[in-house]
Amino acid sequence: MDLVVEDGSRVGTVYFLMNEDNVKRQVGLPWVAFGSDAESSAPEGVFLKSSTHPRAYGNFARALGTYARDQKAAPSRT
Repeated sequence: MDLVVEDGSRVGTVYFLMNEDNVKRQVGLPWVAFGSDAESSAPEGVFLKSSTHPRAYGNFARALGTYARDQKAAPSRT
């Protein structure tokens, strides 16, 4: 929360809605896909003048790093 205050962003609250065990189990299902509803702008130059939603950068990093690589919960699909 200190980072939110220091950044001066307009975040008003943080929600934790999903059970981690359920997420881990569901990422291995063959009909589950990952998506994002935010664009990922370059973190440099003019793009630093406005903020974007955190999902723009964190969604796929968490899916691939945490669930696929670290926990081996997401199967390799070819």
